[in-house]
Amino acid sequence: MKLAVLLAGLLFLGTGDRGLWTSQEDTPCDLAKVEDGFWCLRCRKARLAADLDKDGACAACGLAPEKTKLCFKSWVPKCGMHEMGPHDKPCCTSPTCCRIEVLGAPVNYRCAGCGATAASEAKILHRKAGHRNEIQLSCSRSGRFPHGGALPMKKKKEDEGEKEKEK
Repeated sequence: MKLAVLLAGLLFLGTGDRGLWTSQEDTPCDLAKVEDGFWCLRCRKARLAADLDKDGACAACGLAPEKTKLCFKSWVPKCGMHEMGPHDKPCCTSPTCCRIEVLGAPVNYRCAGCGATAASEAKILHRKAGHRNEIQLSCSRSGRFPHGGALPMKKKKEDEGEKEKEK
């Protein structure tokens, strides 16, 4: 019984909101480029004023997006010539190789005392009473590439061929 309680306690410490063990994927977004924009809830994409039709609706789906602050990061999802996976900067000078894409994410307001988040400071529902209400900006994709965190690894064709041979 004591062993089970001890293991549960260690598991809680390791997997808590900010547990003892942190990995490279826990790297927060630096919020280097934050701009006012629109977030389309249906498309789940950042939209600028130019992406909206004359009525203010998303040109792609027709839903009226919500106005919010957006965090933008640039990255290269794939390499056209070198068969590389995602990377953060172009790997060569060829114009046909690496095409840079910009990925936007909504910026949330986060209470440092209880960890509650919301789209605006007024909408935060605090989880605990009697704590410091220290509000910070945080990127909703924080910890996931390119908004912090490690580059996703591309599976090599050799590894896939070996797995098929084992079957």
